[in-house]
Amino acid sequence: MPQGQAPVIGGPIICEGDNLIQGFVIDGSTGNLIDANSVANVTVNENTLSGPTNNHIACQTVSGDVAVTNNRFDNPPSNGSEYIYIENTNTNAAVNVSSNTFFNLSNENVSSLCEIYAEGTSALDITFNDNVANGTEADQFEYGLYFENRGTGLCNLTVSGNELSNFYFF
Repeated sequence: MPQGQAPVIGGPIICEGDNLIQGFVIDGSTGNLIDANSVANVTVNENTLSGPTNNHIACQTVSGDVAVTNNRFDNPPSNGSEYIYIENTNTNAAVNVSSNTFFNLSNENVSSLCEIYAEGTSALDITFNDNVANGTEADQFEYGLYFENRGTGLCNLTVSGNELSNFYFF
């Protein structure tokens, strides 16, 4: 029997920890589509995410494993937000952003595909691999991955196999 279409839901989705968000079309939200704040272990896999008024995914002070994989991101807001925003303060995490596809067909001002900040003593192990963002016009995106360690924690960053074009900055 063939599978049906993915359920369509609206945001925001508020994570409480140990969450698996998989197989949805998440369309539209006042604010972020997915919020994960002060929780552990969040996986966002095989979804279509579009139409927030802020970020598609926003995480603050997340711990454990954070995986954003095999998703389609489109219809960004017009305020220069990120598709994925992570800011950790004094909290350790392994962050995996891989095999996602990012679209900006509406030609909005997108700041970053993924923006990550490590604050205080946060130690982050970050993987940004095999993502695709091919703009249809010049300067359709600003940054692919923007990472800043503002603290004293040791952070590891692995970046490979991404296919990015029509970016303002690399």
